Amino acid sequence: MPVAESGSGAGRQAVLVALAGFASVIGLVLLVTQISRATTSTDVGFGAGAFFQAGNAADLAEAIRQDGPLPLSDVAGGTRDIILQHVGDNDETGWRAFAARPDDAGRHCVATWNNDDEVFELLSQDSSIDEPCPEKTYPADGEGLDQLPVTVNDGIVTVDINAAERASTTTTEGS
Repeated sequence: MPVAESGSGAGRQAVLVALAGFASVIGLVLLVTQISRATTSTDVGFGAGAFFQAGNAADLAEAIRQDGPLPLSDVAGGTRDIILQHVGDNDETGWRAFAARPDDAGRHCVATWNNDDEVFELLSQDSSIDEPCPEKTYPADGEGLDQLPVTVNDGIVTVDINAAERASTTTTEGS
């Protein structure tokens, strides 16, 4: 006796798998397109012209008022961690970015915000390292730590990551 084909189960499943695959490809294309539009060669990485767009000034200023300065880890090279700080009442001004530690401290030492005293204290972030951190404190603006230029354009905070490197490799006429 012949068996009738159900026809709906396998065909429907194949169509759903194909649609899911198509949607995934479209999503990936859109993501890559957004990333390529949002960045330029100087927006990513830590090459000679690197700039870090931290985000919307008003949003960042509010986050810093609520939670304190933003530590930003150097995920590209692993050694140039920075802190983004905002001081003052105007969201467009008062931005500071500076090294998270002095040159003479190991990477486990990080300038950590002490909200009660409104200073940064150099503290170890890794209890497995026996080397102590230098006992230092820094004011809210990070004075005493390597400073990085910060600009706000159209409400976006941008940190010039490699200003010092660019300045040290720039030559002037007659040099």
